[in-house]
Amino acid sequence: MRPVSQIDRAWRFSLGAVLFASWVALGEPARGGGEAGGPFMSAFSTGEAGCSGNPPLGPGDCRDWEDTLATGAASTWELDREVGLTVSGGSMAAKGVAHAVELDNADGTLGSLTFTATMEGTLTGGGNGVARIEFTANFPVASESISVVGTASVEGHGTAIIGGSGDINVTVGCAEEPALELKLQVLGGAHGGEAGRLNDDAKSQSINQTITAEAQSNGVRFCSVRVFLDGTAGTNRANPGSEHGSGKAEISLTILAGGAAAPSASPDPGECALSGIVRDGDVVLVDHENPLADIRVELLRNGAVIGSPAATGADGRYCIPWSIVPQPGPHTPEPGSYELRATLIDAAHEPPVFHTEHQDLQQPISALFDVDAGDWGVAAVELPFANTDEKPWLSDVANIHWQSSRFVNWIIETLLIPPADLAGLKVRAYDPDGTFYSVEDKVAHLSADDSPFDTRSNAASENPENGEWHEISHHLGILLGIAPFGRAAACRGRTSHGGWTNPSTCDSLGEAYAMLVPVVASLDLDAGREGGYATPDYSLFGSADDNNYRPWTSEEASTGELYYREDLGVLQLLWDLADDTPAETAITIARPRSGSSVIAVSAHDRVALGGTNLLNLLATLQPETVADLYEFVTTNAAIDPSVRTPTAEIDGDGSADLSAIDEIFLMHDVRPLGSTGTYEVGSQLGHTPPGAGNLTDRRKTVPLPGAVVQLVNTGTGRATFTIGITSESGSRSFTVRVAPGASLNLPLSLGPYWTQPLAAGAGLPACGAETARVATLAVSGPGVSNESVDACAYAHLVRAAKGGVALTVLAAGSEPLPSGAAVPGTPAPSDGSAIPVVVLVSLVVVVVLVVGGLAWFMRRRGATGAPPAR
Repeated sequence: MRPVSQIDRAWRFSLGAVLFASWVALGEPARGGGEAGGPFMSAFSTGEAGCSGNPPLGPGDCRDWEDTLATGAASTWELDREVGLTVSGGSMAAKGVAHAVELDNADGTLGSLTFTATMEGTLTGGGNGVARIEFTANFPVASESISVVGTASVEGHGTAIIGGSGDINVTVGCAEEPALELKLQVLGGAHGGEAGRLNDDAKSQSINQTITAEAQSNGVRFCSVRVFLDGTAGTNRANPGSEHGSGKAEISLTILAGGAAAPSASPDPGECALSGIVRDGDVVLVDHENPLADIRVELLRNGAVIGSPAATGADGRYCIPWSIVPQPGPHTPEPGSYELRATLIDAAHEPPVFHTEHQDLQQPISALFDVDAGDWGVAAVELPFANTDEKPWLSDVANIHWQSSRFVNWIIETLLIPPADLAGLKVRAYDPDGTFYSVEDKVAHLSADDSPFDTRSNAASENPENGEWHEISHHLGILLGIAPFGRAAACRGRTSHGGWTNPSTCDSLGEAYAMLVPVVASLDLDAGREGGYATPDYSLFGSADDNNYRPWTSEEASTGELYYREDLGVLQLLWDLADDTPAETAITIARPRSGSSVIAVSAHDRVALGGTNLLNLLATLQPETVADLYEFVTTNAAIDPSVRTPTAEIDGDGSADLSAIDEIFLMHDVRPLGSTGTYEVGSQLGHTPPGAGNLTDRRKTVPLPGAVVQLVNTGTGRATFTIGITSESGSRSFTVRVAPGASLNLPLSLGPYWTQPLAAGAGLPACGAETARVATLAVSGPGVSNESVDACAYAHLVRAAKGGVALTVLAAGSEPLPSGAAVPGTPAPSDGSAIPVVVLVSLVVVVVLVVGGLAWFMRRRGATGAPPAR
């Protein structure tokens, strides 16, 4: 990395941390330390201590120290000194730790910054002392706003003779006047009470604020932050030496400016008695080993917890400091039986936002690890959540926690939801009652079928989008008041996923919201991830960018049961409000106001609100139904008038009929059918014909029974199948690995190919109709050429599926498999008798293609909560 010039340095973040001890009222500027360039920051920390204003000053009464921070991506500064003061018998022990991590974008602007610091001063005997850290930074940003989150706390302890105070001042701003100003102060002791009796005081405060970064005249956006921590103690007279007072201040602050992941402070490895990374499994045994961030790690000795728990960092790294370990000598633990316990609970917030549990153990799940003699002082004591005889599901639950944690953090950081508002959520795996969200106890339930890692092992998997992410989104939506089915009158008595059978669209809007949040989040969370991730697909239900679901859409399963898909239609409506696809059009048949012959209307997608913006807008508008949403987005001042004002003339009468937003709703047939089933120009958009429903809670959107592609690997090595789907939204592909001698069932939907409502009992329309929607599914694998099948052929295969499988594709894998590694799949039948292989030559291509498409679609973001009412 190239050196940073003086010009570069002016544009980059500079850090100053100053600690000194002197008279509380002295207020003397600290001497500057050396400043050195670095690829990310330059920093210094200096200080003085022990100089009292009470003469006479004796020899040794003043001692100075100076420490300079290391430069680089992370800078840590420490002080642990005892300083003599002037009053006889008095001494001041000062201890401070400051840690800063900055991540910059490629253009030199700030991506993210974290700063954590603790400062404490303890005075015994007499005198006055102050321990102080001052942190300042100025940085350019590319974003129009920054978010600042964190917590600050202060403590003061003292007696009637000696007082101790903690003090924190924080200012952050992107203009002349700071937009955030926090002042927190307490005073302990010296304000009454008997000598020798401590008087304590403590305060804490959370920080969560978005700050606008306005561009200067030259187009540059600059922001600054200053953090001042003070721990003081003092007395105005001598005392026997037994009196003491202390002040303490702590802060954890994160600034997110966009473009770089938020870092987390990590202790100096030299401070750690035990350290390493906690992972959600063992890649050799269970095919995953993701680092578990922000979980609790504790040290146990002889079965009892010692010291305070530690929280893992963003990289999953934990540190158990030597300071909590009982030691007869330096870095020598006392004899005993030591264990580390890692628990799947949010340790980054208080109260915790969520934890992950098992149906049989309805408490945060933990894993215990023995500490061997050779582990002490080693920086790589790994803690994998590996399955045990007592907990054969441990790695599955840990992976669910990993997926849940990154989704929850995205919600907090991107949508700026206060963690305390989300707190109390529980994610419960292996629930025999199914996958759903229960609002009364804030539990996101995952069924036994949705809990194994196989269901979230690749981009084609149904989960986490249609599992934990979907149910957590229900938790969020109900909190924000978006189609709150338990509170709003328009939402009561609705069948979950009942579509047009319901009297209102509340249920469909609530379910669509719980699909939209995972779709928007996945584009951020999975960006750059290989294998087909980070697309507008929702689980295995296809792309949110397609226009294949309408409010009236229903699909018939191989069992003959109808599944209503209004919720998927509303998801695609929401996505078109958010995405930027000006070339997208749809043809709708309309009847002019004059009542003359029908006309074909070409509606265009001229609206691009942005995914995150739309989610924030929904939180502001709090719509209960799709009709509410239409009214709000066509009248609310937050929406650009140019997309709310009618500009499109469609029936030849010379007056504008449709706004850009109207066209979006018309493209998705969110309108009354009218007496002829056509759109009658001027009729109210945003409404759908009411039905009559009756029900219950929110359960996951289930795949269409029979819409399954079975991938079979008959080889002796691992097989990689490639699945591709082409539809009106474009072409996508993903890969799926299957173990040797195993098979993998991939639920996958291509969506309906018909474009008009189906009459009850009419069956599927014939293939080849001119108006049919065109989509294709393709699959290839070792020894299998690329084949394809269209949506119509696949729908007929689904309808006729035997054994729950529409298509089967066989391939002979030969890829080497890591020793002991596990990949998705179950043993394939040795004689093939149980595999519903398509045998007609004319269908072999269809089978191969469908299998590929199914697998590809499986990756897509999964739909919401529950099967249709039975």
